[in-house]
Amino acid sequence: MTQGYRISPQDELYDHLEELEIMKVEKQVNEAMTWMNNKMNLQSKQSLSQDPAVKAQEIQAKTKELYSSCNHIVSKPKPKVEPPKETAAEQNGPVNGQGDSEPQPEKSRVPETPDAKLPEMDID
Repeated sequence: MTQGYRISPQDELYDHLEELEIMKVEKQVNEAMTWMNNKMNLQSKQSLSQDPAVKAQEIQAKTKELYSSCNHIVSKPKPKVEPPKETAAEQNGPVNGQGDSEPQPEKSRVPETPDAKLPEMDID
């Protein structure tokens, strides 16, 4: 007796798939495995002089059928989760002019107009 194929619930690759999709894939895989095991058992009971119980073309057709019925499900990308946008109230720092109590740097004592004279220095 063969054990069925099961997608692990801890597998992060498939945790975004719906349960019905997972069940469909598992059913298809289990049917394909059962078919292959039956064919292999039939082949093992035959002598080498008889025609094969299964031919490569049949195996390739079964593989293609399984791929076409399951690949679109298992290769479905995870939905992108966008981080929540910050509102103005949640931002760090002052909001709407609050917190302007920081002392302003003192203005230099150099006159701003070019006509204003600088204090003279004593040169020795």
